[in-house]
Amino acid sequence: MALPSLIYDDSEVTKFINHCNEVKATTLANKEGGQLSIVKTSVGSTANKKDEKPDSD
Repeated sequence: MALPSLIYDDSEVTKFINHCNEVKATTLANKEGGQLSIVKTSVGSTANKKDEKPDSD
């Protein structure tokens, strides 16, 4: 009896791993009495980073 071969898209695997890491981080923060908020940005929102100027010391 042969097992079916499973072929996954890398992006789907990455999404799953990211979700698991988010849940793990949230659970840990809640256990320590804190609260963790995960803010997701859209894919095209990196344009704002160009506008930021580095702090000069």
